[in-house]
Amino acid sequence: MDKTIVCLDMDCYFVSVERLVNANLKGKPVVIGGPAKSRGVVSACSYETRDYGVRSGMSLTEAYHRCPKAVFMTSTPGVYSEYSRKIKMYLEKWVPIVSQASVDEFYLDITGCERLYGNLYNFAWNLKLGLEKELGLPASMGMGRHKHIAKVACNMAKQQGFIYVQPHEEKHFLSGLPINSIQGVGKETEKSLIARGFTRVEHLAQLTHEQALSMMGKWGVSLWLKAQGEGSQSLSGGDAQKSISHDTTLPKDTSDSRVLRKIVARLSEKIGYDLRKEGWKARKITLKLRYSDFKTHTKQITIAPTHHDDTIFNVAWSSFELLNTRRLQIRMVGVSVGELEHEYTLSLFEDAQKKDDLYAAIDKIKNKFGKSFICAGRSFDALNQKKRNKNRNVCTIPETHSAAFNAEITESSDQNKAQFATKRMRGGRFSEGQGIMPSENRNVYTIPETRSAAFNAEITESSDQNKAQFATK
Repeated sequence: MDKTIVCLDMDCYFVSVERLVNANLKGKPVVIGGPAKSRGVVSACSYETRDYGVRSGMSLTEAYHRCPKAVFMTSTPGVYSEYSRKIKMYLEKWVPIVSQASVDEFYLDITGCERLYGNLYNFAWNLKLGLEKELGLPASMGMGRHKHIAKVACNMAKQQGFIYVQPHEEKHFLSGLPINSIQGVGKETEKSLIARGFTRVEHLAQLTHEQALSMMGKWGVSLWLKAQGEGSQSLSGGDAQKSISHDTTLPKDTSDSRVLRKIVARLSEKIGYDLRKEGWKARKITLKLRYSDFKTHTKQITIAPTHHDDTIFNVAWSSFELLNTRRLQIRMVGVSVGELEHEYTLSLFEDAQKKDDLYAAIDKIKNKFGKSFICAGRSFDALNQKKRNKNRNVCTIPETHSAAFNAEITESSDQNKAQFATKRMRGGRFSEGQGIMPSENRNVYTIPETRSAAFNAEITESSDQNKAQFATK
């Protein structure tokens, strides 16, 4: 039996959410990413700015020159995920299977819903209108027999439209579209296909299975099947997220490997924390570098599923060393993970379980005091220029901890104690204790990276002064 799959994609989602937060932005050209002419890049932009040539990924300086009347702003923390949850909750009230592809994209399996709601086209349209009315967020919609055709239809329906591709009309619907309309065809793939003479989908569809296999291998066969109008009908409600990513644009282009190493480490910690928070493990780790000439290079490695900061960092840094071959400075670094899967079991090996316990302890501290309250020594003080240590009581754990390293959290109402470190001096000098060294910030206890694998850390939380200090054994 043919299924009925709907792709719902929110229009200009990030700007639309910001306009709900600040009604003064409605009708104005908006660029999200940072202040005008700063070193960052455009994260999202409104449709009004696109008439001036502004696009996501463009430098904010260029965006300002193209559209100086735009409102340039940083993103509002937390609101995008909040509204994403509201969207999913609304959809799940009406649809039995909802699969979330990203923060602003959802697939719906409405097969059989005609028994409850009647005509499926009318039901899907009314669902979209109801969402826009209840949450105030515009959306586009595509509907067809499978995910691929629903997604292509949704893309063509922008803005706020709805296209339904009837069963067995998929090949005809796709035939005249440009080759990059096929899902999975990015810029590099598009160049490769055009070089072979495939400028439209129908050109690829005219090949036989054997020709596609001999010319492009299994990858080519996958694209050929999509050009024929075929696609996956399976939806897994709950397996929502495709990837998690974090990146940072440097205040100043650099080729200093020490600075870049700390940045990669800090991004890896953010990824690991997000994975553990959501109960995921990742198989693919991708490093992205953008050079001073704005050319972007990526390196992807597949590993055994993990959510450990150090594993993510080791793979990402290895990718960095392989990828950083150009004699240019770097302006942006990004780390992302993909092929996410749920973590259902405890680690089978003692060393892995100890590491799980360590990160559970670290996450407990971050949840209580903030993500930047504790970090590994390798990532500490990444980008001094940002002055990230707004919290004066930052603790740093050693970079080279082994499986024997454990962190133990104990809550105490007693006064804070540090057995081998002197008290933090508010105006005076830092006296060094055995095994603990002062960092450049006098209010930070930093443990040396060269400590042995037998090093143990005990964190004592005080309910009186909310500080965490380390003692060595």
